[in-house]
Amino acid sequence: MTDRVGIVPFGNAAEIYHRMLPAFPGTLGESSDANLRQVHFSHDLENVDWLVVAHLTTEVLSTTIPRSRRILVTGEPSPAVDIGAGNANQFGVLISPYNIPGFTGTWVPSHGGLPWFFGRQTESLRRLEDLETLPVPEKTPTVSAVISTKVLHEGHRQRLRFVYRLQEAIGDRLHLYGRGIREVNDKADAILPHAYHLSLENVCEPNYWSEKISDAFLGYSLPLYAGCTNIENWFDPDSYVILDLDDIDGSVKQVQQILDSDLYSQRLNAIRRSRQTVLHQETLFHLIARTIVANPSDEPRMSAAETIRTKPERTVWQKVRKEFKRTYHRLTFRP
Repeated sequence: MTDRVGIVPFGNAAEIYHRMLPAFPGTLGESSDANLRQVHFSHDLENVDWLVVAHLTTEVLSTTIPRSRRILVTGEPSPAVDIGAGNANQFGVLISPYNIPGFTGTWVPSHGGLPWFFGRQTESLRRLEDLETLPVPEKTPTVSAVISTKVLHEGHRQRLRFVYRLQEAIGDRLHLYGRGIREVNDKADAILPHAYHLSLENVCEPNYWSEKISDAFLGYSLPLYAGCTNIENWFDPDSYVILDLDDIDGSVKQVQQILDSDLYSQRLNAIRRSRQTVLHQETLFHLIARTIVANPSDEPRMSAAETIRTKPERTVWQKVRKEFKRTYHRLTFRP
């Protein structure tokens, strides 16, 4: 029996989400799991069995789909969360790195299936089949990083301190990219030439990882990683190297030793395996399909439509408080 899933449209991000499922609207036809192949995705929110909201929006939705078959996916780390139990409890299933206090439904601890930026260009997008057939490029024994000078919270500050210290230590073996530094039209251009890539998340907490590590795998680079504290639940431990940003001096020395070694060639097969995981197991659509298969529901539709809203409007005070914190971190940052 096919489960029909209606996903609230992704707006401006539609193209980068849809390339994860070229058959959209359609199914995960390539999946080795027959159950996952029975889940059909579309943006039809009426003639479906499940309703999925994968990005928070103030848009008001009206649906007769019962709560048990509504899924909310959050992809932001916990410091950025701005949804409370009142909004979350409009859904029966929450896919999120963290639970939301007061949520009474089923929590699925997981990353949020964030889209890849690798292969995303201003005017075009590398298709899934292009990524699948991309060969291992020629690599130099250097490390790259795509950085932002944002210092909106402590995670940003810590990351920048490490990058600046590493740059002092290894010089031109570190290649920095980013707005105002060395801009590239495609993040792939910042990853493909280099054997290693700094994949530094904004936070270090369980279950949360982003395109910062998946993009490195797509470019066949070995991620030098700081972030998800249980990343081994998703990827081969030999396909990345963990850095401890609480020990900046130790991590700088660790990177120096890696650059002086032949670690990349030793880890390439593991990188290949994790790359396949990114492409064919951990997309947003695989994540949703697995959740639906694991949480079946035959609850009938409601007789009257219910109005739901995923993201509350911020009060003026909340907006001021958030901007104050951002300004504080920016003005007090010291490398």
